[in-house]
Amino acid sequence: MAESQFPSKPDRVTEAGEQIYRERYWAQYEASHFGKFLAIDVETGEATLADEAVDAMEQAHQASPDHMLYLLKIGSPHIGRLGFRLSHALTSRVL
Repeated sequence: MAESQFPSKPDRVTEAGEQIYRERYWAQYEASHFGKFLAIDVETGEATLADEAVDAMEQAHQASPDHMLYLLKIGSPHIGRLGFRLSHALTSRVL
């Protein structure tokens, strides 16, 4: 598989994920999916919604296994960096 061209630094993943969420998903998701988890592929902007964090990450990872993912809990400002760590954990578990 080709290696991702997206920078893998946690701060860059967090910044990109937060920007994508604000621009594409915030208005719709904050009102109707409060408390659920959203995994965002920071390279494509595609998002996966689930009730549990691991489910969102696994589904997003299956769709784009080589991409960096950003995870957030809708309505909570404190979970962003978790997406970077979980994406690496899933990669090592799946491979």
